[in-house]
Amino acid sequence: MARTLVRWLGIEVAGRHFARRMRPHTHDVYLPGIPDSCAGLRILHLTDLHLDMAADTVDALIRGISGIEADLCVLTGDYRVKTYGSIDGVIRAFTRLKPHLPMPSFAVLGNHDCLAIAEAMEELGIRVLLNESVSIANGDLYLAGIDDPHFYRVDNIAKSLEGIPSDATVILLSHSPEVYREVAYAGVGLMLCGHTHGGQVCLPGGVAMTYDSNCPRRYCRGEWRHGDLQGYTSRGCGTSVLDIRFFCPPEIVVHRLNPRERQADQ
Repeated sequence: MARTLVRWLGIEVAGRHFARRMRPHTHDVYLPGIPDSCAGLRILHLTDLHLDMAADTVDALIRGISGIEADLCVLTGDYRVKTYGSIDGVIRAFTRLKPHLPMPSFAVLGNHDCLAIAEAMEELGIRVLLNESVSIANGDLYLAGIDDPHFYRVDNIAKSLEGIPSDATVILLSHSPEVYREVAYAGVGLMLCGHTHGGQVCLPGGVAMTYDSNCPRRYCRGEWRHGDLQGYTSRGCGTSVLDIRFFCPPEIVVHRLNPRERQADQ
């Protein structure tokens, strides 16, 4: 019904045009305790790619990340459109996308994904974190990732943080921001997530009609804070259900890490 309405209103072509206008931007993150070796570290954050939504989705994404300089890449879930069926289209798209991603690249799964996608991504050289962590920047920083907390609810924050020193700086990847309370309680410094699409089809001014996320709206788009936890919920790159966007452009973001004490110098 929604697709029929979009076609009847004559807004499908415009909506698809807006959905493919992927423009990168830089987001400065100020984290206390970041070692000097991590100051200025650039993290390319991609989420909600839905690579098999349309044939030109991956082309638009490749154009969007072309020329980006980053030290690593993180992907926070939802790589296909449907929650069932063949993943062949997604794997073909990832095979084309992979050479354009900064390496190393790390990922978590979303509520549209399955373990077969994780296996295929690992074969392409993208490390999928399933309630586990990895040290980066010569061990000065830890990257943890939890499995989908939205639909499958197989996230295990405690397991993802096992073996990480208590005084270490941790960035946690989650598909959805819904677990912000538990992540903050665990002492994580920064949480990167997606899932909400920023609303995807919004009212003028970017007012979202729905975020489809079981948490307050202030955690569903852009930067936010909960206690000592800093977070960023990306609007995502792709589309779902309807291949359109209005008043909510797709987002390619590069997070640049800075120590808290240097903020005053800017």
